[in-house]
Amino acid sequence: MRYSLALFMAVVTGWTLSSTVAAADSSIGTPSDDALLEQMATLAGDDAAARKQALFDLAKTGDSRLETFLENYRDGSVYLWNDQIVVCAETEEDEDFNELAPLTHPLTGEPVLGDDGKQVKPDVSDLGDISPNRD
Repeated sequence: MRYSLALFMAVVTGWTLSSTVAAADSSIGTPSDDALLEQMATLAGDDAAARKQALFDLAKTGDSRLETFLENYRDGSVYLWNDQIVVCAETEEDEDFNELAPLTHPLTGEPVLGDDGKQVKPDVSDLGDISPNRD
């Protein structure tokens, strides 16, 4: 667990430093949202080396939206739900005392909407944990 936290802090520090450089160099191409989401999905895998590489690759993009994502990841608020990477910072209880997870998009922070146009709030037991210290 200490190794994971130290690695995470190194990645965030590197990202912070590289984002300043990337912002100064407009010739650096930024990956598409789909490419970023694909990299994020790697964090759900069992291969620790692949997860480590995904963190470095995400940090190297310099995309400022990833700062919040990486903080959520560190805090254990990033999950896998229906094969999608989602964020749930806080849970809610319904009238039957079920613990529900209001989901947001990992890049935009916008609510994930269901077919009814309302924010999706699955039971927390339906979420797959992809926090950095799950090993």
